[in-house]
Amino acid sequence: MSHWEILITSTKQTTVCGILQGSAHTWAIVVSTLYINDISNSSEKLSFRLFADYTNVFISSSNPQEVEETINAELTRANTWCDVNKLSINHKKTKFMIIKSAQKQLNTAITVTIPDNEGSNFYIEQKRPYKISRSND
Repeated sequence: MSHWEILITSTKQTTVCGILQGSAHTWAIVVSTLYINDISNSSEKLSFRLFADYTNVFISSSNPQEVEETINAELTRANTWCDVNKLSINHKKTKFMIIKSAQKQLNTAITVTIPDNEGSNFYIEQKRPYKISRSND
């Protein structure tokens, strides 16, 4: 039988409130889940999927302009929720992806932004979806 050993290290830091990102302690994961659990209440139009240390947000529509308007308005609401609850969205790690059928054309660019602390908007990077090839086995 194989023996696996995992060593997780982190540096000591002082935090006024919240949980340090990357904390490896079980209690930190539980507490961070308690902190973020209610973010889904910040929007009736977005669907949230919460994981241990990240969150996915989904919106669906056949109208690209509606998607852009709604996602930006609702991300502003989610960002306000985070501010009120002394949490923050890591703008540098936030990305968005448009998922559509290969046959459907998107004739307009979609811009997604989140307000930053200086009163302007941070533009979110778009990632390209992975192409999945089908085979008839």
